[in-house]
Amino acid sequence: MSDECKHGFDNGLCATCFPPPPREVPVAEPPAPKVRRSTVAPSLREPAPTRVRTAATAKTVTKAAAALPVVRVGEQRLYHVTHIRNLERILETGSILPVASPALPDGPVVDIAAASHREARRTMVLAGTDDLTPADFVPFFLTPDADLWAGIRAGEHDVRLSAEAFASSVNDYVVLVTTIDGAAVHPGEFDADTGRPSRARVVVADGDASHVLTSIGANAMTADRMVQRFATDEDPAALRRAEVLVADAVPFDRVTVIGVATVNVREHVKRLVAGAGHRTKVAAYTPWFQEHVAE
Repeated sequence: MSDECKHGFDNGLCATCFPPPPREVPVAEPPAPKVRRSTVAPSLREPAPTRVRTAATAKTVTKAAAALPVVRVGEQRLYHVTHIRNLERILETGSILPVASPALPDGPVVDIAAASHREARRTMVLAGTDDLTPADFVPFFLTPDADLWAGIRAGEHDVRLSAEAFASSVNDYVVLVTTIDGAAVHPGEFDADTGRPSRARVVVADGDASHVLTSIGANAMTADRMVQRFATDEDPAALRRAEVLVADAVPFDRVTVIGVATVNVREHVKRLVAGAGHRTKVAAYTPWFQEHVAE
């Protein structure tokens, strides 16, 4: 028996093939007995002990502090959305390459960026990066519901997108999943100054990295702080707008999962991946390809 379902998930983890059991309806508890209110005027009542109230408040604060999420920046998932024909080039080269890479003299096979937007990303120098531009980095989102990708799924007009992007079906796209450490850390290499594993430069932006009003985190400390803020922000819009840029090429073997729209596309992508000598998991995860419905 296969250890995964037809959608590409481990047995038991797919909500479609292994639906959860029906939820039990809780039995309503009988109403609490009415408490007789005091007839003593509020000004004459004996106040509650201050010490008890203070202890309760301190306990509440301690619980609230313990409930704060711990953000391990290196483990944050990254999502690279690309056309399936670009995946074939990625498998040939063995890496996800920046658009400005000499190995891509003609750009992507299918460029979903409009010509004007592509030019802006080639010429907009990122502050604090020694004259590097967004085109010198591999772009990732921090969520599969990123605004730009959600717009493509919904067929919304966006000046940043090319005619090919609008002409393509969502079934023509794939989502390559990794983590910040997975994309950036160089295995076996260490920084001589810090003694920590060496990693490629990571730049974080709170929006389109080529826009003049976008805030950029170009050093490791600032970039990490921005990721932590996006991950814990109560407003998910910040996470949907963000970009994470990884310098140089990202080896394909750092990709842990490839998300696709349907089972048929999954079978096609599995053949492409296997033909290139890789065993990367391919999963048909429909929610990543459906039009996002605001809650």
